[in-house]
Amino acid sequence: MLEHYPVFPSQEISGSHQYFFDTTHGHRYFVRFTPAHYLFQIDCAPCKNTFEVSFHHEEKIQIPDQRVKYTIIHLILKFISEHQGPIVYVCDNLDKKERGRRRLFNRWFQESPSNEFRHNSTAIEFEDYTQIVGIITFEWDLNADDYFNSLEIF
Repeated sequence: MLEHYPVFPSQEISGSHQYFFDTTHGHRYFVRFTPAHYLFQIDCAPCKNTFEVSFHHEEKIQIPDQRVKYTIIHLILKFISEHQGPIVYVCDNLDKKERGRRRLFNRWFQESPSNEFRHNSTAIEFEDYTQIVGIITFEWDLNADDYFNSLEIF
């Protein structure tokens, strides 16, 4: 397995944590973890320590780079371990790429060597809109099956 890129903290604002890394191609990626308890029912106590992950790069053209995958996975798993809570990702279809993002996360976690984490996702179909929500948590998390039942973004 390839090594991940060195990751650096960027900023911490209102409970959000942002990191960045630079690729050998000169692209800078940003990965942000934002408190996501607002996505869940108010009475879901385990959901209070949930963060939403998002990432983007500065360049318009993306050059395939396996180390980007390893770096983002490394950062997600490290963040879950340090904060002892699940990570949520939301893929909307504003750019019609939500299913591709879902496949990307599925593939990344199927290829991940770690078996201590669980990754599940679901597609929520609206009349003219699809939203994909994924949750990444510890395999031993007793609340893992309940997170989807507590979502309140519908």
